[in-house]
Amino acid sequence: MDSIKQTVINASTTFYSTQDQEQRRSAEQWLNDFKKSVNAWYVSDQILHSDENEQVLFFAAQTIRNKIQNSFHELSADSHESLKNSLIQHLEKLSTSKNTTVQTQINIALSDLIMLMNSWHNPLPDIIQKFNKPEHMNTLTDFLTILPEEISNKRLKLGQNRRDQLRSLFSSSSPFLIEYLEQALTQIFN
Repeated sequence: MDSIKQTVINASTTFYSTQDQEQRRSAEQWLNDFKKSVNAWYVSDQILHSDENEQVLFFAAQTIRNKIQNSFHELSADSHESLKNSLIQHLEKLSTSKNTTVQTQINIALSDLIMLMNSWHNPLPDIIQKFNKPEHMNTLTDFLTILPEEISNKRLKLGQNRRDQLRSLFSSSSPFLIEYLEQALTQIFN
């Protein structure tokens, strides 16, 4: 897997930085094929745990987001929890960096995971509790902005019953959300 990881890093660096159109096309083709592979889950996650440049991290985050949106069925139910934990770790790490484009991709991925992961019963309180720290306020605010947009995302393979279930779940989390927002505003103005 390390050789695949290094090839992804090299190809994404080439794709984003080369002026040579033939090299760029070749890198793009390889990356597109990689994104379709089952290995893309693990390798992209490993890249996000590394300290690569923003373009490589963006590619990895975008790949995970696309895999959740289009290939969630490839993962066993047993691996959903570890994916959730890994995305949360990535957000924690990114909340102290300037990689806002990467952070946005992880926020979308996490939001989409919430939509698809039936076993996550209290996602909003879990996320708010995890990121309810001054240094994570921007990350949490971005997440809370993206989450309601994703419930209407037609690329997600959700039936109307699941969308209704999610709306109900989010509505029942409203008191928790309001309490967080009140605390955040108090911190800002004190």
